[in-house]
Parts: sequence; structure tokens; C-alpha cells
Amino acid sequence: MAEVRVVMRDGPLMKRLPRLARLLTESVRRTLREELTDFVSQFTQRRLTRRGAASVGVRTGRLRRGLRHEVTGGRVREVAGRVWFDMPRELESVPIVHEEGATIRPRRAQYLAVPLKAAMTAAGVLRRPPRDWPNTFVIPSKGPKAKFLIVRRRGRGIEPLFALVDSVTIPARLNFRADFDKARRQAVRRMRRDFSRTIRTFARGGA
Repeated sequence: MAEVRVVMRDGPLMKRLPRLARLLTESVRRTLREELTDFVSQFTQRRLTRRGAASVGVRTGRLRRGLRHEVTGGRVREVAGRVWFDMPRELESVPIVHEEGATIRPRRAQYLAVPLKAAMTAAGVLRRPPRDWPNTFVIPSKGPKAKFLIVRRRGRGIEPLFALVDSVTIPARLNFRADFDKARRQAVRRMRRDFSRTIRTFARGGA
């Protein structure tokens, strides 16, 4: 059996090691917090906006408001950072759907009611569910996707409110994991540089 023992003798440097541990912990936490803050800001601007096919349009703003980040751990080896979407229970699947894509089908009804322009506000928020609209009726749709339309009488004409469809396919477009992996690699590189700089400063007696 081979055995290696490392014996660290008492001396000025050894007495300062607790100070070094605190400095390294502070450095890692500070760097990680700054990198996560930058990631959340840039991700929000790039992915949670109205512009571009590779972003999720803003309607209620719940995804943007739900994006959280934190840094935990009181020692160097315990420091960790995480980013997540803090959503109400009934909306927990929304980030996953936008990240991975999904095909949504009706569960209790024969068709899904997809709101049209007249049924939404200028911000794209649903004004009210189909059953709450007065003076509505259903007509066949002439479009290729919708089976029927829910319309209401408007003056002498009719106004389409909802398209009744068999399913709705939402493409994967959030790109959260890919963007976070890129930010994580950047944070690790920066932490390594800061780590080395802190140790060099400490060894010269500057910390």
C-alpha cells in the first residue's frame, strides 16, 4: 500500500488561511451573482420580447416577472447559483412548453378555442373566455386550420372571436438551457481568473 501524507506546519501563511478562504468565497459569490444578474437581464431582452422568431412574445408578462436567480453557500465548495421560473401552480408547465415545444389538444371539449384579434386586448391578453361573450354563435370556417368560428353579431355584420381547432402546436423557442449553458461556461472562466488573482494577491500579502 502506498500512502501520501501532506503535513502543513504552523507559520504566518497558515494563520492567514481562514482569511484566504473568506476572500475566495466572497470572490466566487460576487462573480457568480454578477454573471447570473447579467444572464437574466440579457435573456429577458433577447428571449422574452415581442421581436424575432427566437423569442416568446410578451402578453401578460408572467414569464418575465417569474424569472428568478440566487446564489447560495457560505463556503467556496458550497457556493452555487441557480436560475428558475417562479410560476403559479396552474402555470408551472408554461416555461417547459416554450422551452421544449408541445402540441396541445382539448381535454374536456371537442375543440380548442383559439382567441382571435377581436377577443384580445392590444397587448394580446384574452379579454374573456368564450362562454362569457354575449350574442355569440358558431359558424363553419373557410380556413384550412379552423373547423368552426365563434362569432358575435356586430351591427349588421358578424365579428369572429375564436377559432375552434383540433390542436395547437407551440414550437420550442425559449432556448433557456442553451443560453444558460453558455452563460455558465463564461461564469466558470471568470471565476477561475478571479480565483487565481485572489490567491496571487494573498500570497504577496496584499489581502
